[in-house]
Parts: sequence; structure tokens; C-alpha cells
Amino acid sequence: MGVYEAVATTQCKLIILPRTINRSSRNQTILAVMSLPESIGRDDIDVYGPLVLYPGAIEAAEQYLLPPARPAQSDLRIHAVFDKAELLGVTPDNADVQITVIGRFISGEYFYDTDTVRIISPADVREQ
Repeated sequence: MGVYEAVATTQCKLIILPRTINRSSRNQTILAVMSLPESIGRDDIDVYGPLVLYPGAIEAAEQYLLPPARPAQSDLRIHAVFDKAELLGVTPDNADVQITVIGRFISGEYFYDTDTVRIISPADVREQ
């Protein structure tokens, strides 16, 4: 069991974009979109603590809580931007990679989810 699995308490829904990460593309970022359960409100989230992406324990360079001004507790999402080069530095092989993103509640407990993306290089594209 990884460290984040031992402390994570609430599972969310995570989507990592792009779904296929090309090592030589000009895009330098990865977007994580985390949808939180309806029972979670804006005031429950530690907005000052960055989301962290594994593998690599990579902290979000930017993150936004959406919808920004809506008081309702449903449809609450966090968009977080991560550095692509940091992820590629800890995933030297081209393959399907399981990515876990965790965040923290004000209570000190954590929320998390996992998604899988494909990492490729230009040679992989030519072979298909």
C-alpha cells in the first residue's frame, strides 16, 4: 500500500488530460479534473494545499476550485495543472501509466482518485 492509500479517505472522480501524453508534443502541462462527491462543499477543501500527482509526488503548479462562486455543493470540481516534464522524468518507459491525484480537506483527511493515461513517443505513433 502506498503512502497516499494509507491516508486517503474519500474517493472522487478523476480525469487526466490529455489521455495520451506524447513525449515530444509542445504541450508542457497535464490537466487533472477532479469531481468531488455531492456531500463535499467548498469550505471542506484545503484550497491552500496543492493537489499532488503520483508517481513522483508532483505538486500542482496551478489549481482552481470550480464553480468559483456557486454556493451549491453539487458539481464541485478542482482543475489542477501539472508539469508534463516532471511526470515524464519519473516514468521513463512508454506505456499505460496509472496516475493518482490526492488533495486535502480542512479536517486533515484526504480525497483521491486514479486514472490511466498512455505515454508515447513519436516512434510509437509511426509503428501503429
